[in-house]
Amino acid sequence: MFSPPGVQPVRDPVWPNMKRAAILPQLDRALASSLKAPHPHEILSGVRLDAIAWIWFLMYMAIKQPSKAIETVWERLFRAHHFAFSRIEADLKKAGLPPLGWYDALLELERAGDCGLRPYELEQRLLLPQYGLSRLLQRLEHADYVKRWRCEGDGRGQVVSITQTGCDVRARMQLVYAAALQDVLGKKLNNQQADELADLLARLLPQ
Repeated sequence: MFSPPGVQPVRDPVWPNMKRAAILPQLDRALASSLKAPHPHEILSGVRLDAIAWIWFLMYMAIKQPSKAIETVWERLFRAHHFAFSRIEADLKKAGLPPLGWYDALLELERAGDCGLRPYELEQRLLLPQYGLSRLLQRLEHADYVKRWRCEGDGRGQVVSITQTGCDVRARMQLVYAAALQDVLGKKLNNQQADELADLLARLLPQ
């Protein structure tokens, strides 16, 4: 029984008593039309498909599949990110410092200065969902790394800014972060290669 790559063949116990002889010709004609071929069974080299498999096949053929090169790029991007992220997280934990996600939030708040940021601004910069940011801010505030206050002119709005304690811990994290980043990237790419890779990756970002 045919199924797309990576998908286990589907058995359809819900249809045990249906007469597939009445279903298959309709699906056969639809497939022949979509492929512009008179005999789809010949294309499939005699593979016998049941009704569910025909549906899977129609869906699979309708989706443009990525090339092998694109699949390789995606796999290597994912693995490279996972390796670098895991290494930095491990080094921070070994040094008794907060996780990398805290560093990113503290860095954005430190850049904002005394004016701070509204939560939605921080959310956009960190690419976090609202519930994730809320939990993160609660932990940062509990650790005395950030403070929140009411926004002037908006009684319900809040502003978040970094505390001196937050600045101090971010600076300590920076030392560990920089050393790990140099180890996983800087030792493997020269400046020209890094610039070329950065330009290529920029094409994948939304404009």
